[in-house]
Amino acid sequence: MALLVAFQGIPSGLMRPEYTAPQKPFTIAGNLHFVGSQGLGVYLITSPQGHILIDSGVEASARQALENIRSLGFKTQDVKILLDTHAHFDHVAGHSVIVQGTGAAVWAMQGDDDVLASGGATDFLWGGKVSFPAVKIAKVLKDGDTVSLGGNVLTAHKLGGHTKGNTVWTFSVMDDGVRRSVLVAPSMSVNPGTGLKKHPSYLWIADDYEKGFAWLAQQHPDIFVAPHTSFFEMDKKLALLATHPARNPFVDPNGLAAFVENWKTQYAQYLADEK
Repeated sequence: MALLVAFQGIPSGLMRPEYTAPQKPFTIAGNLHFVGSQGLGVYLITSPQGHILIDSGVEASARQALENIRSLGFKTQDVKILLDTHAHFDHVAGHSVIVQGTGAAVWAMQGDDDVLASGGATDFLWGGKVSFPAVKIAKVLKDGDTVSLGGNVLTAHKLGGHTKGNTVWTFSVMDDGVRRSVLVAPSMSVNPGTGLKKHPSYLWIADDYEKGFAWLAQQHPDIFVAPHTSFFEMDKKLALLATHPARNPFVDPNGLAAFVENWKTQYAQYLADEK
């Protein structure tokens, strides 16, 4: 682990055991599958014409994701597009592993594209402190852009704040004949060292956070997942699924509201402490 951390340029204090702890892959609903680790969400959206992957995790969990894709019966070379929720190491340091293992094209939100292309060097908080393998960006996305493949249509919503290109992905899946709306959230936490209004890390960061919370509060997806599994209580939901397999606990219309309220409270406290 020490060698891995040194190689990736990731300080050991930022790495957590759950980031690389293996997790058996599973289907969330319809053609939406979880292929990440115990702590990091990596999401596979499949189709006969090719697959989309959201996030990669760190290098070790990205290798696990490739194996998890195969375990579910899919071919890794059918992953055509690699997206992300935000360009922090714990969600994109494995991008180069995924690209090498699949040949997928990396699409990234404007504001985070340069972070990916620079291997973390241009990140407003961790630039010069955290680094990971840089990747070539095939397409730069804007707020409201869509990603379409094999009948799947994902809409990108740029929130900013946690990173400049912090991105929500919305789409729908067919689940046993029922169409379910899905929202893959980014992170909405405020990392230590971030400046909001007193010494802003970038000029409009506080506006981005506040507009982001307001936008998320208006969303009511059937299924809510996120880049960290604790954000949507994956372990608890898997335990419920094991005991009540006929009821899908990932269909949780109240999950997003709890997520928003938690991080909105943290944001308000951080802002108060800053003042």
